[in-house]
Amino acid sequence: MRVAFRVDASTRIGTGHQRRSASLAAGLRETGSDIAWVSRDLGIKPTRPVDGGADALFALPAPSELFQPQAGDPVHAPMALTSWQPDADDTIAALRDFAPTWIVLDHYAFDARWMERVRAALGAKICVIDDLADRPLAADVLVDHNLDVDHRAKYSRVAGAVERLLGGPRFALLSEAFRDARPCEPHDPPRSIGIFLGGTDPWGLSSVALRACREVAKFDGEIEVVTTSANPNLAALSRDCAQAGAQLLLDLPDLAEFFARHDLQIGAGGGAALERCRVGAPSVGLVCAQNQARVIKHLAAAGAMRKVPANEAADIGRVVAELLASPEACGSMSKAARRLVDGRGAQRVAVALAADGVTLRRAQPEDAELVYGWRKDPRTWRHFRHPGSVNHAEHLAWWGRTLQDDHRRLLIACCGEVAVGTLRFDIDDGAAEVSIYLDPGLTGLGLGASLLRAGQRWIAADSPRLTRLLAEIQEANKASAAVFGSAGFVQVAPTQWCLEIRH
Repeated sequence: MRVAFRVDASTRIGTGHQRRSASLAAGLRETGSDIAWVSRDLGIKPTRPVDGGADALFALPAPSELFQPQAGDPVHAPMALTSWQPDADDTIAALRDFAPTWIVLDHYAFDARWMERVRAALGAKICVIDDLADRPLAADVLVDHNLDVDHRAKYSRVAGAVERLLGGPRFALLSEAFRDARPCEPHDPPRSIGIFLGGTDPWGLSSVALRACREVAKFDGEIEVVTTSANPNLAALSRDCAQAGAQLLLDLPDLAEFFARHDLQIGAGGGAALERCRVGAPSVGLVCAQNQARVIKHLAAAGAMRKVPANEAADIGRVVAELLASPEACGSMSKAARRLVDGRGAQRVAVALAADGVTLRRAQPEDAELVYGWRKDPRTWRHFRHPGSVNHAEHLAWWGRTLQDDHRRLLIACCGEVAVGTLRFDIDDGAAEVSIYLDPGLTGLGLGASLLRAGQRWIAADSPRLTRLLAEIQEANKASAAVFGSAGFVQVAPTQWCLEIRH
């Protein structure tokens, strides 16, 4: 699979779009996908997010004339500094030889017109990363990883017939560093504060937050401030940190350890808010862009963040002082935040895009441990013929017997390097009963039907005398019934399904 990303970074746009797209690209590489980047020079030079990587990079030229938005353009059209038509044409020209399967658009400046033009020219599917729902969209997959009450309702007026909407922190596009990130363990009393207010922080809020901690909250402990070299206020921030006795850190490759080592964080409501949730970092949230207000509102309602009334030193400092005086509140916030994000969101989105490319291989003895992790999960065994957990020794013994049984075929389903599920055929004369289950963390992504279709091709080649596939599905398991039905199985009894094999 070949995936191209259309994403920009600038002082106005920030670097968050580039960071979350890079996280998805890392997940896609695990599925065996080739990656290309299409970016325009808007003041931050286009680069490959992974230095020295094999990704293709298509750098579009800097805008040559002043852009004037037209009636009907998206509110954020000025971010691109060029009209959607020439940008779409530049993108098409850049990607024609790359021939992408998918184009991932992470850009608030472009709407359905750009998407339809590029799709028609390149024959690629479109995945849109968005959280605004403020313009017409024409996406095959829409990703909004922010917390919200009802994503379908949020996009109902603008997204048309989106084939798949991946909404909520389950799909948080975080870097690989956050999958197994060390959790934050707040001290009592708090000892340190971290400040990160975006990669560019054009409003200079890092200095405001620093002043709030020292002058309003009277905190005299360790403070670290993180920013990037693209910060237009870097010189002033460096002076402020020196005067306040705070350490300034530049261009960190990821923020997992930074978020984990401090007792309290002050941050914006962009993608980094979900990174803080992943490690359970108690946070004070500042709205640094219009779209962040909704994010911070929902995170605060979930108990995962404290919102400040305004981005003034007095308001920030007052909230910081309250939390410094209440380690119990910080601990509660930490637990609520960690419940929201598990760090596998980028992998889930990548697998959803690559689901049609599932491959099968024979199971090996060393696969037993991985599959045991799936099998012991209640989300897996609750629909088994004999529901209930199985102990480790029993599983290993069953695995060994099954691999040696000439009447059984045990297979592992993969998307590239990612093992996503298991499939078993129990063969009896001209029929085989098929059983599947997925990694319980990767359900609801379209894998089940793809796995079954791949299984039909595999068993037809392996056992050409088979004429039927059978499956037993409990009546309450509506999800599995839908999956088997979409793969061509027909219900022949309340719990029995059948597929005639055509050789």
